[in-house]
Amino acid sequence: MGQPGIPKGAMLTHRNLMANVVQTFAFAHGTYERGEEVFLGVSPFYHVLGMSSVMNQGLYAGATIVTMRKWNVEQGLRLIETYEPTYFPAVPTIYISILDYAKEHPVHLKSFKVMTSGSAPMPLEIIRQMEKLSDGGVISEGYGLSESSPTTHRNPFSGLRKIGSIGIPLPDTECRIVHVDHGEDLGVNEAGELLIKGPQVMKGYFRDVESTAMQLQDGWLATGDIATVDEDGYYYIVGRKKEMVIGSGYNIYPNEVEDVLYTHEYILEVSVYGVPDRYRGETLAASVVLKKGTTLTVDELRAWCKERLAAYKVPKMIEFRQELPKTNVGKVLRRKLAEEHIERLKANGN
Repeated sequence: MGQPGIPKGAMLTHRNLMANVVQTFAFAHGTYERGEEVFLGVSPFYHVLGMSSVMNQGLYAGATIVTMRKWNVEQGLRLIETYEPTYFPAVPTIYISILDYAKEHPVHLKSFKVMTSGSAPMPLEIIRQMEKLSDGGVISEGYGLSESSPTTHRNPFSGLRKIGSIGIPLPDTECRIVHVDHGEDLGVNEAGELLIKGPQVMKGYFRDVESTAMQLQDGWLATGDIATVDEDGYYYIVGRKKEMVIGSGYNIYPNEVEDVLYTHEYILEVSVYGVPDRYRGETLAASVVLKKGTTLTVDELRAWCKERLAAYKVPKMIEFRQELPKTNVGKVLRRKLAEEHIERLKANGN
């Protein structure tokens, strides 16, 4: 499946990209007014999030597009106050930075109609705090991949919205959830790999026939994400197949543990990941960034976790850091944290 560590190039056609814009606007019917919206773009246009959710959708809507070269919370909030954007597609770390800034400074977010979150799962506590801070703005969680131009699911902007879910499929998007080993279709609330078919799905990987054959079968894109669907047709991402941790025979999804940790009043950012363990096979580790002016010990945090999580989900290894490594769009590099942790274990003879 391609060489490890070498990025694969998803070939997106003009039809793929245009289809996703049309799908998105059909889904958001009644939310946007052509020629009246202001988009704030903080993701680079060479990234699929910025290209599709800001540039392509903004042009299609006839919107004013306010751009930033790189997110800076003070500069971003000045732009928001000046231009009063109505639509803000961003990633969780950006919302976290706004909430942290708002602890000590006034913040004006009332112009937002819709805020969307992409690139990484949005912690539930962050959604609640941002919607309260924006006084009426709605955060619509969605889901997508570079291979799907990117959006395939979104929570409705009005009507039934289920916080914590990725919502329902966009128009003309088909979905299946299949067993990760056997491939048979699963039922309601059964966790399996999410497969997607639709006009936004890529043509294939550039010069990589093997990876294309692995990920695209009969038009179905294998996402590599573990998901469930409820009785109302709302989908939930449980975790990535590659990031699932198997400790002492238990399947553990880091996202679930992160959601709990984000409810701690002292935690600003956190990333949970698996590392090798001689006894358990794998165990959980957590890298934590605390809010300014707060202190917390490993023992205190572990005791707090034990009150809220099953014993096998409590991180065995906890470290405090000044910051977490991120991509240029603000996505936390969970793999890099795991690699650093493994290197430290090797250096200590473990």
